Amino acid sequence: MATRRSARTPAVRALVAVLALVAGGCAGTATPDSGTTMPETGPTTTAPPGSSAGSATARERSTTVRLTAIGDSLTGSDGDLAGDDFGPGTWLPHVLGAGEDGSSVEWVGGWAVPGATTAVMRAQAEPRPDADVLVVLAGTNDIALGVPAEEIAANIEAIVATVGAPRVIVASVPPIEWAPDLAPRHNAALEALARGHGWEFADVAAGLRRGDGWVPGMSDDGVHPTEAGYAVLGRALREALLR
Repeated sequence: MATRRSARTPAVRALVAVLALVAGGCAGTATPDSGTTMPETGPTTTAPPGSSAGSATARERSTTVRLTAIGDSLTGSDGDLAGDDFGPGTWLPHVLGAGEDGSSVEWVGGWAVPGATTAVMRAQAEPRPDADVLVVLAGTNDIALGVPAEEIAANIEAIVATVGAPRVIVASVPPIEWAPDLAPRHNAALEALARGHGWEFADVAAGLRRGDGWVPGMSDDGVHPTEAGYAVLGRALREALLR
């Protein structure tokens, strides 16, 4: 009897070891064929072997986004947008450059002139094959002149087609103090236009608003931001660009 027990012991031990390995593997890995329901945790980033999801996110943010923009005085109230000589009356200095997370936004040129309507922007738009993203911040002068929303939309569509950037961000306009109902209606139309074309709509003016008016200190004339207001606008646009 003792001899039979000692003969079976190695086989039993081997079987136990195999069962333990199988059980451990099943507990640590679930596949679609295992019959195990995995919890829904939302979108995740898949990291390459030997790295983490966090480092994958850092690598994604380390890429440089090449930016072009078209607009009016809200983008180019002073300075030279053809180069990189920007004055305080624009959001661009608050968008461009490298961030602490390794992200970077690079200016490849654009067009913006005070008083410009979307029709003028349409006539001045040029192809920008080197741009990753086009920002359109436009329409304040149109709505002040009573240009129909359909005409504004057609002009923006033409601008986007001409510039040819693979990604488009349509930005909200700040409040218009003397006609507080105009900006909300225009922004709603811009959002609908962007969503209809698969573009992005960014309510970058949200930090400038209080109700339908301005946050105190964000504007001196009720239409254009102060330097502090442009900083708020720029930070919001940079966040949208690097999203």
